[in-house]
Amino acid sequence: MKCEKCNQKEATIFFEQTVNGESTAMHLCPECAAKVKKEGFFDDGFPFGSNLFGSLFGLGAPQRTGTSLKKCEGCGATFADIRREGKAACPRCYATFAKELEPTLRSLHGNVTHVGRAPAQRKGAKEKARQLDGLRNALRTAVAAEEYEKAAELRDQIKTLEKEDA
Repeated sequence: MKCEKCNQKEATIFFEQTVNGESTAMHLCPECAAKVKKEGFFDDGFPFGSNLFGSLFGLGAPQRTGTSLKKCEGCGATFADIRREGKAACPRCYATFAKELEPTLRSLHGNVTHVGRAPAQRKGAKEKARQLDGLRNALRTAVAAEEYEKAAELRDQIKTLEKEDA
């Protein structure tokens, strides 16, 4: 479908706005969509606000909390900058604005911790660490229940696994 404004480029953006029961819709190319937005056609009530795709990810509305004064130590970006750009400026932004970004990340990914595949060389080390954690927890439980023979076996297993790392 061709852009309704320039009739030259392919329309990739569909705008629809309903104000007082009257709907207005347009199929536009990205360049014309930017021009229409600058002209104020979709201001006040347009669901994407000042950032065309930002509010789709929960980033479009202006921030009203005190976090707008907080800055990332890595790049100096504020949360308002991240909202405006639609992306974090540096890796430290994720730690600095973790509380603010959590709802958006959870809605996009369903979780806020990475649970995907790990590189092959790290898989064994991660599995060993998981096994050691399990043994240490079992050791604590055995000591608390005064099962000292079982605790001694678990201690020996832990020492054996730790020696393999060295």
